[in-house]
Amino acid sequence: RLDPSAEAAALQGRAVLHGLGLPVFGEPRGGYYLWCGLPETTDLDALSRRAAAHGILIAPGGIFLPEGPAGPPMMRVNVAYLGDPRFARFMREEAE
Repeated sequence: RLDPSAEAAALQGRAVLHGLGLPVFGEPRGGYYLWCGLPETTDLDALSRRAAAHGILIAPGGIFLPEGPAGPPMMRVNVAYLGDPRFARFMREEAE
């Protein structure tokens, strides 16, 4: 059985990502991370640096894949960050 609090955090995180217009891959199952897509034109390294300057850790999704970065830009996000309003504010500002 999944930890109900972890499942609730994952579902809340999914709602945050959807609210930002970012597609979530897979259904949240109570894990610590969600994967989401980013616009095709996203420079993940630059996005990571700008986020770090705001105290937000974003890692390009490709570093977690054995084959490395391939396909459209994506990121793996810790569900704890998704509950922090700074993350959503930063991502909204990036989209402008």
